[in-house]
This record gives sequence, structure tokens and C-alpha cells, in this order.
Amino acid sequence: MASTRSCFYAGFAAQRNFAEIIAKGEAQGMVSKSIGIMLGIALANCVGLVFSEYLLSGQVPPIDEVNEEEPLFPVLPVLNAKPSDKAQSAVLSTEAKDAAVEIERRLQLGSKLSDVVNTKEDVLALFELYRNEAYILTEHKGRFFVILKKSCSQQDMLKSVFHVNYLYWLERYAGIISMGASDDCKPGGRLQISLEYVQREFNHVTNDSLLVGWATDGLIARPLPNRVCLGHVASSPRSR
Repeated sequence: MASTRSCFYAGFAAQRNFAEIIAKGEAQGMVSKSIGIMLGIALANCVGLVFSEYLLSGQVPPIDEVNEEEPLFPVLPVLNAKPSDKAQSAVLSTEAKDAAVEIERRLQLGSKLSDVVNTKEDVLALFELYRNEAYILTEHKGRFFVILKKSCSQQDMLKSVFHVNYLYWLERYAGIISMGASDDCKPGGRLQISLEYVQREFNHVTNDSLLVGWATDGLIARPLPNRVCLGHVASSPRSR
């Protein structure tokens, strides 16, 4: 069953209540396709473990170590039996495990744009920054919100989760916090520098993951059903 979608036109909204226009422009249909978790593993937290460790140490943890932390069959423990003398994780660090838990708690995939952004300036800044991406990522009240565009694929969702992990890394280890969506989108802003990094490094992390046995076709998850479809979007002042 296909989801019901409608389009949001930023130019049309210029003279009206922006939050109301955004809300009307978002897709509200139910998505029947169960989209995934990443890399052939059955729990979303595995993605955070892989990406968090990569950002911390430059290494991709192997499948068996991740499964030690996030079993493939959590409701059937007998299928996850391991030798009692199993050595402690050689790659996964405590910091990566803690980061994965925190990110999972703060992440919402498939958010409604109107729930997190309600000014024209912020909306146009986000649309401009993510014009070549199939998702929009921003932070609001300490949580990470990923807004999916109509064209968003499983690979795009996987990329967005890597982006979330790097955004958390900037916060935790570089002390770079959110200053608001429009400021974060400016050159040198938190969202701008993180997106630049992700565009440069995403292929590297997926290639390194393939080398240790992960399948990196995309994120298999069940996001919220909201989608944004863009028509003509007015240019933001900084893009002119």
C-alpha cells in the first residue's frame, strides 16, 4: 500500500503561517513497507555501534563483536549461545557503546518538519543546505530529527544515520552545539560542517564496512510515515 503524499511549496507559504503551511505540505500516509536496519542486522542500535566506533577509532567493528552487544535474535537467547571463554571485545570501545545508546534515545527518523521548524528563515536555510540530499537533519530541544524527502532511499537513510552519529561526535568531543537551524546551516555552522564531512566520508565508511563483512545496501528500519515533497522553493538570502 503506497503512502499518501502531498507537496510543500516554500514560495507559496511566504505570506502565510509557516507552521500551518509546512504541516499541510507533509505526507501523512501510512508506509506499509517495512524499511529496515542497516547492514543485514536486526536491531537499529547496531548501526550506531558501527558508526560510533568508526568515528572514534577509524575502525569498523566486525559482525561478531557487534552481535555480542546487540544479538541477532534477542527474543530467542538460545540462538545467540557463545562460548563461556569468549574474549572481550577487541574493537568496540565503551565510548562507542555509550554513544550508540544515547544516539538511539535521541534520534527520530521520519519526523514531521512542522514539529521542529516553524520559521521561514529556518525552513529555507535547511532546504538550501540539503538541496542535493534526500533527507533533512536538524536538532531541536536536544533531539536529532531526520525529515525524509519523497525520494529518500534506504541508502539515503543509512547516510542520514551516519550524519546523526557525526553530529553527536561534534557535540560530545568538539563541544560544538546547536545555535538554531538557520545559524547551523551557515558556512562554518554545525550542520554545514557535518554535512560536508558526511559527503566526503560516507563512501569510505561503507567501503570499510564491506571489507569486514557488512552489507551496506541501506538502512532497513521502520521510520515514521511522514515525507516531504518539494516544489518550487524560494531562494534564501544567503544563496543569492
